[in-house]
Amino acid sequence: MTAPSWRSRWWAGEYASPGDVLVVVNDLSRLLVETTDLSERDVPGVSLGQEAAVHIEALDQDVTGRVTAISQAAEILGGDVVYRTTLELELPPPGLRPGMSVEVHFAPAE
Repeated sequence: MTAPSWRSRWWAGEYASPGDVLVVVNDLSRLLVETTDLSERDVPGVSLGQEAAVHIEALDQDVTGRVTAISQAAEILGGDVVYRTTLELELPPPGLRPGMSVEVHFAPAE
């Protein structure tokens, strides 16, 4: 689960080096799910705009999401070829936070 949030690891008067992240700002009104384990066998059945069921483990709730991006480049995860896929949640439930674990089930393509 990802979303931009505000946090800082720096104090007034400290020096920052080029490339240091000083502040991150999260927008909790638009939470995204990024899955990194969509296998090469399954990716042909997933398309942009496709609906998916997203189970939020910590809240024991199911919500609907829609695929907003599918990586064009494959990655290797534990010897498997996988594709990074991003989904936007339609109605994020109260209590949902960036970093929570979710399980994604893609609906069959229409």
